[in-house]
Amino acid sequence: MSTLSLRLRAETQDLHTIAERSGVMRPLLRGTLPASEYAWLLRNLYEIYAALESGMTAHATDPVLAPFAHPGLRRMSSLHRDLDAIGGSQWAMMNVTPTTRRYVARLVELSDRDPQLLLAHAYVRYLGDLSGGQHIARIVRRALPQFDKAVEFYSFPELGDLDAFKTAVRDGMDTLPLSNDAVTGMVAEARHGFEMHAMLFNELAADASTRGPMSGGS
Repeated sequence: MSTLSLRLRAETQDLHTIAERSGVMRPLLRGTLPASEYAWLLRNLYEIYAALESGMTAHATDPVLAPFAHPGLRRMSSLHRDLDAIGGSQWAMMNVTPTTRRYVARLVELSDRDPQLLLAHAYVRYLGDLSGGQHIARIVRRALPQFDKAVEFYSFPELGDLDAFKTAVRDGMDTLPLSNDAVTGMVAEARHGFEMHAMLFNELAADASTRGPMSGGS
């Protein structure tokens, strides 16, 4: 029988691929995304992490969320510092997209109603940061050299060997006492998370004029 981590990987791969090829991700991965648009991406991710990490903290004693309990995973502070460096003092005035607002509302709803499903969104975000995010950090350093030190978002100094840590997270997920129905629910929620990311990335690419003010880059 497939484990939770194997099912998540296999049954979200199609949407994962779509998301990483959507909207702003294409120029980001080519190293051609302007600094202002990169800051807008981080600005929206900041809101998503704020909601996710608020829920993870509120339900820190839930054993189902234990695989992602390490405080070294938390990204809000590092995102804040990167945004200060890239967006200057005005980054908080950049607009949050409708998709981000819907995603945040979903995370708040789960925290209130079914917090164990936050695991699915932690899987989508944190394992992505630990994997593909490391490649993105190298691209940002090369493409936006003025912000070479503004890549704390992708830095996890407290976790040690990232490959070993990812293995430990997957092992922890696979030992959770979840029913088949619960695992199926986790997979469905993770798929929804990837769908929301694809929508957000497309939205950010569609009309940068809705971004709002930012200093520190063009």
